[in-house]
Amino acid sequence: MARNAPGTHSRATDHDVMSVIAELSQGYRDLTIAATLHRLGDRTGTGQPWRAHSIAGVRYPYRLPNFTKEHDSLTLTQAAQQLGISPTVVKRGIAQGLFPARQVVPQAPWIIQRTALALPAVQAAVQGGRPGRCPPGLRPGPPAWSGPAAQQAGAAHVAAALGDTRSPQLVAGEQ
Repeated sequence: MARNAPGTHSRATDHDVMSVIAELSQGYRDLTIAATLHRLGDRTGTGQPWRAHSIAGVRYPYRLPNFTKEHDSLTLTQAAQQLGISPTVVKRGIAQGLFPARQVVPQAPWIIQRTALALPAVQAAVQGGRPGRCPPGLRPGPPAWSGPAAQQAGAAHVAAALGDTRSPQLVAGEQ
């Protein structure tokens, strides 16, 4: 069995994990960092799964930065909300190289700079993308319910779309 080097012990956090924590702590809370390390399969120096207090326990003695809200980076969801599009459109833009974003490690959250949202390529992608989902009451088109009232409302919608000036009852009776 190999002995530990002088000044070290076997329960130390890996240096690669330390660099991931240092990078992610600039833009994410401890809970998100712990979830990312857990998805990657990394363990603490004692072999336990990562938790928020474990991240804080590593950050403190090494004086790693703590997350501050005034930071200039956004998550994928925050960027989608600011642009008024769905997160799927943002993911697609990242995959196509239109959105400048980065990941510290695979499975980590995407980091998007706030200033990148104003780039012309991003704005063009936003204009070309579909807006987020509409609530059910605000969807364009005929209502999604059935019955005589729905047929009459659907007929009125069709008549209005075709520019028909006849009453909806007459249009509904012709169907």
